[in-house]
Amino acid sequence: MNTSLLRSIGARFAALAVSFSLLAPLPIHAASSAISIGIVSPTSATVGIPATLQASVSSSAGSIASCNLYVDNDDKGAMNVAAGKATLAYAFNNSQVYTVFVFCRDSVNNFNSGMGVAVWAQGGSGGGGGGDINPPVVSSVSPASAEVGKTVSLSVTVSDAGGVSSCELFVDSQSQGMMTISQGVASKSYTFATAKTYATYAQCKDLNNNTGTGSNTTISVSPSTGVPGTEGTLVKLACPSVAPATHPCKAVYYVGLDGKRHAFPNDKVFFTWYPNFNTVKDISTTEMSSYTLSKNVTYRPGSRMVKFTSVPFVYAVAKGGVLRWVKTEADASSLYGTDWNKKIDDINDALFSSYSYGTDVTANDPFNIQTELNGATTIDATL
Repeated sequence: MNTSLLRSIGARFAALAVSFSLLAPLPIHAASSAISIGIVSPTSATVGIPATLQASVSSSAGSIASCNLYVDNDDKGAMNVAAGKATLAYAFNNSQVYTVFVFCRDSVNNFNSGMGVAVWAQGGSGGGGGGDINPPVVSSVSPASAEVGKTVSLSVTVSDAGGVSSCELFVDSQSQGMMTISQGVASKSYTFATAKTYATYAQCKDLNNNTGTGSNTTISVSPSTGVPGTEGTLVKLACPSVAPATHPCKAVYYVGLDGKRHAFPNDKVFFTWYPNFNTVKDISTTEMSSYTLSKNVTYRPGSRMVKFTSVPFVYAVAKGGVLRWVKTEADASSLYGTDWNKKIDDINDALFSSYSYGTDVTANDPFNIQTELNGATTIDATL
């Protein structure tokens, strides 16, 4: 091979060797067994107060030239090496467990790193990095019940020696935002949209970022009771400015004392209970959906006679939606007068299931209109 080429290759290898010797080594274990590094001590410290971290160091190939302290893989600077020990005073900032090790080189450029040791920084006066390691103590959420559509203040008691920085409300594992903290109580106003049970809890942090979570609270949310009163509430959806007769907002419901909504099949049924629509309340779709749809409202007992479109029988309506067959014209006339035939409403066959059937009207088992009317002054009496 050409002598000048050999000299050129040799020069390049020499340059590479010099460049490699200048590189700072990565803090990896056992690069050279010539260097021995002991376990870092102490393994506990007080947050914010410098702790003298040290490890025994030695080299069988020469003297120890330098050592550096690493905390969570970050180089925290050169250590003082003397009498077979490497030392450095270091203050931990937060209450947590840190991984600490020492990296050293000897006089002949061997290097090695010691074993990582867990050092627990704790204690201190608490607050603002003062060393509080304990999470906030958070109670369960109260109250444990609520009503659809009504805003309720959900709150927890919270305490921490170092001070509480924030609390967050969770409903069914979803964050509902930050709570207001005052005199050891964290609270947030919340409105439930649907009648069911909800899992709720609060999560709080102290000034050292320790996190405490309260126990899960099951909140039972009941349907809205609507406007107070023995007759319940008439509701419908709010209508847009222009709404056809078939628009859902035209449907009127009765919210019973059972917390459910009951549909009026038509206006004829409605007017046996109410003289007009003046007391109907417009509500949102959210509130409407919170009421479980239940059985239809039936004719007010005693108010009218009825018949199904496909059946020729005429019935008197008794309490509870019970139909009693009026067998003869004479019976109908004695009940509703000579114009009895003008006091009969047709019922769509689809509403068969809304009614039940009782005994026929006879002299031995009469039907008394006034008794029926007096016995059903509210829709709830017939549900």
